[in-house]
Amino acid sequence: PEDKPEDKLTDQEKKEAVFDLAMQFDELLEKVDAGDPLAKAASDLGFEVKSTGLVEQDKLPGDFSSTFRNAPGTAAEAVFNGSAGTTKVHGIGKDQWIYFQIEEVVEESELSYEAAKEQVKKDLIRELAMKAMEDEANSHHAAITEAMATGKSFPEAAKELELDPVVRKEITGDGRMGAVRREYEKASRVNPGALSETITDDDEALGLTRSFFIFVEKREVYEDPNLATTIDIQLESHAIFNRRITVANWFAQQRASAGFEVLVTRR
Repeated sequence: PEDKPEDKLTDQEKKEAVFDLAMQFDELLEKVDAGDPLAKAASDLGFEVKSTGLVEQDKLPGDFSSTFRNAPGTAAEAVFNGSAGTTKVHGIGKDQWIYFQIEEVVEESELSYEAAKEQVKKDLIRELAMKAMEDEANSHHAAITEAMATGKSFPEAAKELELDPVVRKEITGDGRMGAVRREYEKASRVNPGALSETITDDDEALGLTRSFFIFVEKREVYEDPNLATTIDIQLESHAIFNRRITVANWFAQQRASAGFEVLVTRR
């Protein structure tokens, strides 16, 4: 059901809610840094920790395919570029954060002949199926391109091929995740009234394997209502970091001026 007017947050309330969430994540980091187990620290703050277990990169939950808000790359890339014990917290979308810990990394191992034979068979079937899918998509792309060159509209050309395009409305750069993120990134490089190249996604984190192309009907400039909130959060985050550095520096200076030494006893 749609939200009632009285259920919707005002812009100021949204700003405060996002800011409060950022502060909660900062508190979570402090608890973990102080030695609290992640599950306990998260539970104390009302968060839920989910474990993927051992998982391959393309089997990660869809949220891990999202790009970071203030850093390059995706969560999935960060996970598989990290080592056991790595912890990261990053903003994703317009008002979300993701915190993950890498508990264990298992190196690749050799398969037995029978296991390798079965895997190669599956890979070959998958490769042939993907090629057939790409060939069909390329054929449709060429037919629509030719039809549009003669003056037909995209809907007319698609209808002649008995295609049923998926319409995406009001897609912006904010909060793009999973398959929609992929579509947004590709569409942002296509001029209005033109087709993209054929795109094939075989990353299961983005959904089902597919070959597709995008027709951009129009593009509009929009004002990001969350920009001010994002800037405030970044400023507060930097301020907290600076305060920590200042305190740490003060303790370091006091320790140096006091001639403090640590006595280590070896047995």
